[in-house]
Formats: sequence, C-alpha cells, structure tokens
Amino acid sequence: MSEYIYPYIKKVAGIDMSRILVPGFHDTVKAESGRELSVNVREKGIVITDAAKNDYNLQALYDKRSSSVSFGLHTKVKKKDSDDILAVNGRHPDFFAKRFIPTALEYFFEQGLRVEQCMGNWFPGEDNYRKFMRLYKLGNDPVDCAKSTWAGQQFILNGFGRIARENILPFEISEKPASIRASFYRY
Repeated sequence: MSEYIYPYIKKVAGIDMSRILVPGFHDTVKAESGRELSVNVREKGIVITDAAKNDYNLQALYDKRSSSVSFGLHTKVKKKDSDDILAVNGRHPDFFAKRFIPTALEYFFEQGLRVEQCMGNWFPGEDNYRKFMRLYKLGNDPVDCAKSTWAGQQFILNGFGRIARENILPFEISEKPASIRASFYRY
C-alpha cells in the first residue's frame, strides 16, 4: 500500500488516500471534516464526490488510446452551500485539487499506466475557462492563455508543459465557445 502525499489531518480535514486508492474500492467514507464522500476507484479512474453535495468532486480518468488523464476538479464552495459546508479558504474542507493532481498521477503510475498528457476541459462559469477567455480576448496567443490558467500551471508543475496550438480545441475560438480543451504533454 502506498503512502500518498495528500492533506490528511485526523478529525480536521482531508482524506486518507492511502486507504482508498486501491483498484476496486467503491464505498462511502467519512472524510476527516466529517463529510461523507462517495468513492469509486478503478485501475483507470478515480472519482471522489461529496455524498450530500455532488457538485463537489475530484476526478481523474485515464484514457488508454491517448495515454492521457482528464481531470475534473470542483472544490470551490458555492455561496448557496456555505451554510452546509464548512469551507476552508473558500474551498471544500477535504478536497485539495492542487494535491490531488500529483496523487492521481502517482496512482496511475503505480498501476503501470504511462501518462503522456494531462487534459483540461473547461466550461463557461469555471475559473480556467474565464481566465483563458479573458486573456484570449485581450489578444494573447491561445497557448499562452492555456498555460496561464490554474490547471495549465498545475500540469506544468507536474511535468506536463509541452502544448502547441493544435492541442487546444476548438481550433477556431468564437466569442463564447461551449468548452475549451487543452492537452499538455510530458516534457
């Protein structure tokens, strides 16, 4: 069993990833903040969701065809949920996106999966989408826009910093695309 570097402060916040990151683990667990989490771990996927408020999740899915991992990270507590979720700096008390990315990459490596790219899928209303579009509308190159997003910066920090214009979809960026997908390749 691996020791994952993920925030875990007993009876305060975080998740004991070493206990749950086992292929086939599927259960509801109590996180250290006391919130119940639905956990589904497969060899090629990790999905952790707040059982009461499923808008909040950490997700990493491996695609064998492209040797890629797509991340879905929703940790920012919405105003409508602030009475129910004790936020830590505006974030879910057990979900640490910045720490989840290297934890998921390590998990896939331990499963013998070679990850060649990390993919960000950004939708209207999300921080990465807003940042990309704001910079793009100011006349910046799409590659620089993608690298400037929070997700882009995290992928770069984790060794996935190669990206070219053809790795950003859609190729023709309209006034408000339905989504933006950026693929960052291993150095």
